[in-house]
Amino acid sequence: MEAINLPAIITHYARYPSKNTIMIRTIHALLICLLTLSGLKVSAQATQNEKPSISVTGTADREVVPDEIYLSITLHERYEGKEKIDIEAQENQLISFIKGLGIDPADLSLSAADEIYKKMKFAHKDDMESRNYQLKVGTAAMASKVLDTLGEMKVTKAAVVKYDYSKKKELKRELEIEAMIAAQSKARNLLGAIGQAAGKPIHISETSAENTNSYGIERAMYSGSHNAWSSPDDKHLEFRKIKFSYSVMAKFEIN
Repeated sequence: MEAINLPAIITHYARYPSKNTIMIRTIHALLICLLTLSGLKVSAQATQNEKPSISVTGTADREVVPDEIYLSITLHERYEGKEKIDIEAQENQLISFIKGLGIDPADLSLSAADEIYKKMKFAHKDDMESRNYQLKVGTAAMASKVLDTLGEMKVTKAAVVKYDYSKKKELKRELEIEAMIAAQSKARNLLGAIGQAAGKPIHISETSAENTNSYGIERAMYSGSHNAWSSPDDKHLEFRKIKFSYSVMAKFEIN
């Protein structure tokens, strides 16, 4: 079949204006057909050149014991008889108390709002001041010990507010590697069952989900006014482990 010379056809019909409309439509149709056929050819070639592949998901997870436990402690000014026990005196007593437990005083801090209030000191001298502190400890046993003995200071209120794991960034890197190894192992096992082998990875995408479990606290709140815990029958403080899970989606060539 003789090839169509589009440039020659266009030049020829440009000399005859009356025939331009019909011919332009014909040329447009021919161009569209040629471009479509060209696109199909390129697509077919790309499909033929693409190697067979397998897509799998690898997952890794681990449970860890929380090592950052945060307690909220509220101090209120009060009177014992005619003597006023001010906040500064109670704060000094609290610092001495946590030092005696082997806790670094740097782990005790004022809430942001109370820090501003402490600096401004605009309250009336007869107002009864209160302050809220946050204390970080490393174990549930130490948190329980703090809560059990705060009553000696006649603390109005104390509670465990949150917990975390200090080495979660390092753990994330470890689980990412484990998840990738799991994905590669799965691809090899699946392909090995049909006599094939996994080749190099074509595409890798990471999906991660960090699942921090809620508190498993038997007793977390203390009311100094009632000198009692919210669950007096069981004063042992426990936490559920924190579970970290990471997933990797990987696509491997089939050799």
